Amino acid sequence: MSVLKGISNTGLNEAVMTAIKMTKFKSAKQLNRAVDVWISNPVNFQLNGY
Repeated sequence: MSVLKGISNTGLNEAVMTAIKMTKFKSAKQLNRAVDVWISNPVNFQLNGY
């Protein structure tokens, strides 16, 4: 697991990794057999009050 495009030295990359690790995924299947897949989870941060 890795951050493809992040903002270093802000703690945001680490926050994303923690959030993604807590996400539950179901195995991808093809013809009732588990298969490997690549996924991309975009995460957007919004600062309130700025």
